[in-house]
Amino acid sequence: MPENNEGAEPQKGPGGKPGAGGQFNPFKITEDPEALQKVLGSVAEMIESFARTLERVLDEVVESLEGEKVGSDVAAFYAKIREAGIPEEEAKEMTREYFRKRISVAEELVKAIKETL
Repeated sequence: MPENNEGAEPQKGPGGKPGAGGQFNPFKITEDPEALQKVLGSVAEMIESFARTLERVLDEVVESLEGEKVGSDVAAFYAKIREAGIPEEEAKEMTREYFRKRISVAEELVKAIKETL
């Protein structure tokens, strides 16, 4: 057998095409239109999925900031802690803190989303 592999069969890659040890070479994908189409189709699906997820997150953020919803959630929080026996002044302070944190979290989320886009 020749030392430099002269005359030896070339190694076959995916689909029986020549390649090193059957390993996939991403730089040669453009030579196979069907493979390229599959890769681009997968990328498009991932982008669409990400866009749908991002849209749902943004909808939740916007909904959580709507005045009526925030107002009813804060009122429900106050009512529950008062029912649990928390003194009025302490309940008011806890409710203020709940409101501040709720708005702060939503603002931070919006800021983080804007920074990534």
